[in-house]
Parts: sequence; C-alpha cells; structure tokens
Amino acid sequence: MQQRVNQALAAVRTARAVSQHVAGRRPVTGGGASGVVVSLTTHGRRVRGVHRTIETIAAGVLRPDRLVLWLDPADHATPTDALRRLVDRGLEVHEAPAEWGPHKKYLPYCLAHAADGALLVTADDDVLYPRRWLQDLVDAHRADPAAVWAHRSRMMRLTADESVLAPYQAWSYSRSSGPSFARVPIGMGGVAYPAVLQARLAEGGASVPDLVRRTDDLWLHRHALRGGFPVGQVREVAADFPVQLGSQDSALFRTNLNGGNDHVVSRLYDPADLELLREHARG
Repeated sequence: MQQRVNQALAAVRTARAVSQHVAGRRPVTGGGASGVVVSLTTHGRRVRGVHRTIETIAAGVLRPDRLVLWLDPADHATPTDALRRLVDRGLEVHEAPAEWGPHKKYLPYCLAHAADGALLVTADDDVLYPRRWLQDLVDAHRADPAAVWAHRSRMMRLTADESVLAPYQAWSYSRSSGPSFARVPIGMGGVAYPAVLQARLAEGGASVPDLVRRTDDLWLHRHALRGGFPVGQVREVAADFPVQLGSQDSALFRTNLNGGNDHVVSRLYDPADLELLREHARG
C-alpha cells in the first residue's frame, strides 16, 4: 500500500516539477542570504531526469545560495537542454572525476570550498523533495550545529554478543530524532554537513578508497564518527520522499542492499570505532 501511495505522490510531484520546469523563470537560488549550498551528482541515463529533482529543490520555501550539479566528464560535455535552461536560472554544473562515483556529490565541493563556511546539504538525483525539505534541515542545524542532520537514517545494531556490527539489513530505519553516533544518514533523504566536517573531508584529499567507491553513506558516517559529529534525524520517523519511477532499479542500489554494504561495514570500522558504537547501538 505504501509503495502505491509513494508512486502516486511521485507522479503528482513529477508533473508539478515538469510544469515548473517548462514555464519557470524563477531563479533556482535564493540570493545569498541562507548560508546554504545544495550539491548533487548524477550520471548516465539518469542525467535525463535530474532536472525534475532540481526543480523540486528550487520550488522550496528556502532556496540555497548555490545549487551545484557535478557530472562525469562525458556527461558534462553534452548537457541536456533541460540543464542548459536551469543554468540560465542559476544552476551551476561542474565536471568531476567519474571514478569518484556517488562521492561527487560532496568531495569536489569540500576540496574547493570547505573554508567558505557554508552549510553543505547533499541531495540525490532522483528524489522529488517537498517544499520544506531544505528549510527543515537548516532549522535542525541551527538548533544543534555540532551534529550532522538527515531526513532519513538507519540505526546501527550489534550482534547478540556485541562483538561485531549486525548485517546492514538489520539496521532499522530510525524512529527517533536525537543525535547519535550509531545513526547512519541516508543520502537519498538529504543530509546537512557543517563546515568543520567539510574541512575534515577535504583533508582526506582527492581520492576515494576502492572499498567505499560505491558506498558514500557509510564513508561519510565514519568521517562523522571519528570527527565527533553525531547524526540527528529531522523528525522521529524517517522520511520517505517519493522518487522518480524506476530510478531505484539501479545496480548501485541493488548491490548495496543485497549484501554489498556488509562487505564494507566489516572492513570500514576499526576496534576503536566499535567501542564507541557499542555505547549507542544497543537496543
């Protein structure tokens, strides 16, 4: 039932976004007063639909100071007409190395602009965001700027003997909101990263380890954990925003849910990480 509801919502919001895209002349950014940058990436066939997601962000009650899309070199060389029109309204489209994969949504920005001090909010390329999406993330950040804030997250769980982390599929979607080191932000809902954490990410340099090349959520969580940034969820129930139909059939989505993340988890977190997580992942 919930899937059918989400599909109906997706259809409605897609139609609205397309209508705004065709007729829209409103800038996609808000004039420099918010202190917020929204960044996302896309690739391959998904480039053809990313304008719909961008339109939902631009239709929000709060618009970012900058809205940045990062593309593989091949896609950057041949932008769609829809993206060209969005550039005329303030969208920035930049090239980033294809081998960074999903990490393009944050890494090139952090390397170049972490010192700017803006709040960085990452978005996914296929989600149709509600009008208060960005405003709610910013409000949560202002209430507790020492945390990472997400609309959607999972709570890490331990095995029965607490010796290792349980399989990823056992990490339930969160039903609480308070910041926790055991909370993993899920990028598709949108995540707000404070400037100090951006600087930490930039210090790691312009490379992405092979282990996490396809798993940015877990890599970003480990950076937050080791940097002392707990993760909060905007509301007690994890958000379930509609997506563009068919987009979640991607190989990356299926691989990470079908055991790919377990391979990463078992190698990504060291004993010191696990000791801290034990205090937060019980229950």
